[in-house]
Amino acid sequence: GAFNHPLTSDRCTSPAVRAMIQEWLAVAPHLVMYEYYAGHYRWMVPWDVTDVLAADVAYYATFTHYGRRIEGSEFENHPQWATGGLNMYAYARLLWDATEDVNDIRERWYRDLFGVAGEAVRAYFGAAKAAAHRLDGECFTGEPAAVTTVFTPDVLETMARELARARTLADSDAVRARIDYLAWGLRYTQLEVDVMGCRQRGDLTAELEALRAMLKFADQVPPGAVQGWLIHLGYDGRERNLPKRIEKLQ
Repeated sequence: GAFNHPLTSDRCTSPAVRAMIQEWLAVAPHLVMYEYYAGHYRWMVPWDVTDVLAADVAYYATFTHYGRRIEGSEFENHPQWATGGLNMYAYARLLWDATEDVNDIRERWYRDLFGVAGEAVRAYFGAAKAAAHRLDGECFTGEPAAVTTVFTPDVLETMARELARARTLADSDAVRARIDYLAWGLRYTQLEVDVMGCRQRGDLTAELEALRAMLKFADQVPPGAVQGWLIHLGYDGRERNLPKRIEKLQ
């Protein structure tokens, strides 16, 4: 499926995935879905996909074919709590109870972690979510180049403003520390947009500098915020290594 369309929709790859599920259930008595909601490698950006998660888990919970059911789902993820913590929290709760209201799940996360600053944090994540859903005709399946389509300069500016507002509203050192942790995810996103934008424009000199900044960031980011060693792997077609890409550009 796609990050902006659930499996129950008729958009993107959803119909093909539903057909594949039916084919597997015709021959397999036990089926577990292996999902990539967190994206891969350089799609570790702050994007709320909880609505898609809720729709997909509800579909898994009720779908039957040939009298057989989907037994469970596994959500591949890497340590990227600064960008995907909300999605991981929501997915765990939905697997426990597929009928739980996803709006309640989100509000609990914002309230319990950020208190009075939760409203601004909600707006921070919501800016990227809204940008993706405005591009309804697109199908975002994790391709790195899509970050420049979703995270435009205006969207990034709004996100930075809302995160700064959240820090101002924070009423404790613990909440401020959590917001500072989220800021690592925003910085990663800004760097990712720089790298992909340079590559799309064919500006090799600028791309080289952007890649160097990305690798420096990878060595500084706190554990679990955005996975630094995954950034080192990179994403350049068949060449999955940023240091090699830098050497090639030099």
